[in-house]
Amino acid sequence: MGRWLLTVDTPESPVSPRSKRRRLNRRRAQSYRARLASSSSDPLQLLFENRQQQAITAARRHNETEADTQARHAQDSQSTAARRHNETEAEPKQDMLEIWTIS
Repeated sequence: MGRWLLTVDTPESPVSPRSKRRRLNRRRAQSYRARLASSSSDPLQLLFENRQQQAITAARRHNETEADTQARHAQDSQSTAARRHNETEAEPKQDMLEIWTIS
């Protein structure tokens, strides 16, 4: 009988581009639903504004230089570090899962 310890996607571990994209899309959806719930405006108008903001961001990223990209990544890293610093210690830093195998 073997025993394996598997660690699951921690903030410290490298994250795949697909995971980043899913996480970003989840945040966008949460933001959209929050704005939809808190406003009395038309849902189609909110959707239009959301798409318009995404198009503006995409155009900005398309036109940015390598230095701009590096500066944005540094800013993202700083804000991520600040958010992690502000997390409560009650939140688990790493999910661990034990898998037992029978051989």
